[in-house]
Amino acid sequence: MTRFLATFLSVCFLQVSFGQIDESFIDGQGFNSIFQNYETGEFEGSTNGVMIIKNWNGSEVILDFQGSFGSLQIEIDSNEIYDISTKIYYGKTTSGKTEIKYETYGKAKPQQVLEELQLKIKA
Repeated sequence: MTRFLATFLSVCFLQVSFGQIDESFIDGQGFNSIFQNYETGEFEGSTNGVMIIKNWNGSEVILDFQGSFGSLQIEIDSNEIYDISTKIYYGKTTSGKTEIKYETYGKAKPQQVLEELQLKIKA
């Protein structure tokens, strides 16, 4: 349970830190991803970056994703409530010991969802 919670909080941190709070999104400017208009597909590549997870007792875990395996799976949404697809991101650390997976649903206001999740976790 602790590993799940740490991973979940890390994903929330990554989404808030990288791109989701960018001024271009706040101002309503367009998102410029080559995967934006794909309805379905599977893509593989490499991930780059470091994730630092700080536990409530002050200890830190550093996860290294430099040049490790990553994939994106796009699943069509037949209902098209907010978007045409769900994007599922998957990655492994360089050592291969830790995996991370998260999903986004484009126009479902991810920032609002994250704020609600953070409030629920703190309560």
